[in-house]
Amino acid sequence: MRLFAARTHRTISRIGIVFVAIFALARAQTSDTIEQFKKLYGNSRDYKEFRVINLNQNKYLLAFWYQDNSPLQLSVDVFRYEDRELQKPIRKFYTGDVSEEISEIADLDLTGDGRAELIFLCASGQIKIIRVFEERRDSLVLRFEKGGSDISVVRSTREIWIKSRTAKELDVYRWDPRIRRFVKAKTLQIVF
Repeated sequence: MRLFAARTHRTISRIGIVFVAIFALARAQTSDTIEQFKKLYGNSRDYKEFRVINLNQNKYLLAFWYQDNSPLQLSVDVFRYEDRELQKPIRKFYTGDVSEEISEIADLDLTGDGRAELIFLCASGQIKIIRVFEERRDSLVLRFEKGGSDISVVRSTREIWIKSRTAKELDVYRWDPRIRRFVKAKTLQIVF
């Protein structure tokens, strides 16, 4: 019994070490990509933060900056790249406002076409704002943008729930493939 427990413990330890090594390697590669971007393209916009994401098997570098150096006007430049050393030229796919603060960045298939959309959940004062971008061949296209007191995205039903505390309502949005946009599916009254 002790021999089995010792083997199990060693196996679990080895698995844990492998996961830590993979995580450390991924972080190092992300850091290398960001440093290479800074070296090759400079910091012309005085970028404050960088994030690297994968979307539909494409790699993107998100570079955040303040318009007019105001923390109330956070913007993002989204670049697509092919290799982490940035040997091949990168292309800017999107530039735009993302409000004051980013709460979440996610990739999720909300349209049911098997391809993930890029989702930004942002905050501007007490209002939360969701922006859903569809990846095209040479750009990101804003497909949905709404704000409310609280926002939830339901993966299983591919719904966006936007709550308005003052109106005591919850608006539910779904993708309509016939007209290729998100539509309000229903409005629910909130008791509390």
